[in-house]
Amino acid sequence: MCGIAGYYCFGNKRPTHEEISKLHIANESRGGTASGLGYFDAEGNDFVVAKAPVGAGMFHSLKSINKWLETPLPNHMIMHTRMPTQGSAQNNDNNHPVHFGDWLVVHNGSIRNDDALFEHYKADRLGEVDSEAIPMTLHHAESIAQGLSFIDGAWAIAALVRPIRDISSTPGLLLARNDSPLSLLVDVRRDILFWSSVDVPLKNTFMRDPGRLAWHGLALDKRDANWHLLDLARDHYLTFSQEKGLLLSESVKLDRVAYPSSWGKQYHQPHSHVSRISHELTPEEIEQRRQLRLAHVNSPACVLVPNDRRIKNAKGQVVTVLCPRCSAHIARRWLYFLKSQCPSCHVTLTGVDN
Repeated sequence: MCGIAGYYCFGNKRPTHEEISKLHIANESRGGTASGLGYFDAEGNDFVVAKAPVGAGMFHSLKSINKWLETPLPNHMIMHTRMPTQGSAQNNDNNHPVHFGDWLVVHNGSIRNDDALFEHYKADRLGEVDSEAIPMTLHHAESIAQGLSFIDGAWAIAALVRPIRDISSTPGLLLARNDSPLSLLVDVRRDILFWSSVDVPLKNTFMRDPGRLAWHGLALDKRDANWHLLDLARDHYLTFSQEKGLLLSESVKLDRVAYPSSWGKQYHQPHSHVSRISHELTPEEIEQRRQLRLAHVNSPACVLVPNDRRIKNAKGQVVTVLCPRCSAHIARRWLYFLKSQCPSCHVTLTGVDN
């Protein structure tokens, strides 16, 4: 579980440095191991990246980091707070934003077929983090939609992108998600879009308490029409251009089986805490997996979570459980409150005590 946040300005108005710092720090509850932010320079030609293996609160007090406070804010910015599942935070290459080619990405979730993607594209890793497969795949894919369809796992993504075939002649932005959450807040007054992994940081940072309106003895919510809060739809992505604003709002195909991940009988363990298979899927296995992904499951039956669906930290402790039935990602500590049920398909998960 990590936190991603940021903003996109459709006009000339900008948020304040204080608002952006507060939004970033509010996401530290989702991960305090490392923090980072990224944006385009004034010319829009290169990425400006700042990241460090500290929590967001300390991050914004570092002299080497807060130089960005001395300059006007850019048109758009991406931010991240990290809870690592793969790759040490002490190696800053594993911290977000992660970069490859024309892409700078922050990611919440975990990628299961990162090894297969790097092998397919014959690309070299900079660090060990699975998130590095996202900008690498988007850089090599024929389109954004195709690249996202290849990435198997749970993800919510915010990415800066130099002009490519899917983006107009100016630098752009991508927002996308499948199983991981992503909340959007529209500031109508300033014409700015903000986003965060969950809506609480957005509410606490921007939405003042409107109070209540008494009507015939009833307390009614008094809403502020300048703010609109919504969630990005699952399996959906948005692309923006610095010149034209919102370019495309499109669904992502559910077929993410072009490159194998941890779904299979044979696998190896290139990392001590994450398992991946090493063989190509047969056409029958691909079809079986597609059907499992598209099936609408409401059965409350018990399912044993296999070893390759338990993501562990460096100490060998299970931190995240991948539901064998719907592939939803659940933090292990939440299973106690969820009574061991998957929040997506409601199946009861067993065998995650170790």
